Amino acid sequence: RGSVGDYNAIEDKYTIYTTLQRAHPYRAELAKVPVTRRGETLLLDHDQVYFMLAEGDYARIATYDERYLSTQSLRELEDALPPALFFRIHRSSIVNLQKVTTLEQSTPGHWIVRLSDAESTTLPWVPEGPNLMTFVAKANGYWKGLNVDIAKGTGSVGAAQAVGQPAAAEHVSR
Repeated sequence: RGSVGDYNAIEDKYTIYTTLQRAHPYRAELAKVPVTRRGETLLLDHDQVYFMLAEGDYARIATYDERYLSTQSLRELEDALPPALFFRIHRSSIVNLQKVTTLEQSTPGHWIVRLSDAESTTLPWVPEGPNLMTFVAKANGYWKGLNVDIAKGTGSVGAAQAVGQPAAAEHVSR
């Protein structure tokens, strides 16, 4: 039988464990992104997703040359997708960092994110707080030769081809 001291030690460990669980809850990441098209559910790999746009309580998922509906909200998708790969650039849009080809400053404080999909989609972005630095830090892992002078806040940000990504003409529709 355990002593009162053993019980207290176990209780302390349980308290620490439950506190850590609340502070860092388990994130169940989606292995695939569920989307619907004409009544059927499809499962997309992360690398097939270029960007996501909020559409009310749902999300529009964009691949290289297709658009699908997800019955999950943008918030639900953001919470379930790998944060190292997907980045929210606006309350209504999330981009796959591997699919970003350029980040251009249009006016001071306003940026344009260009993607490598069939339409070379551009999405507006007004970074708030440290978001620009966070974006650049995350994107640095996916872009070759990224050279950014955040302090200046002017000009164009290193429009290099993403690491391991084929040129746009080499993309294959899935």
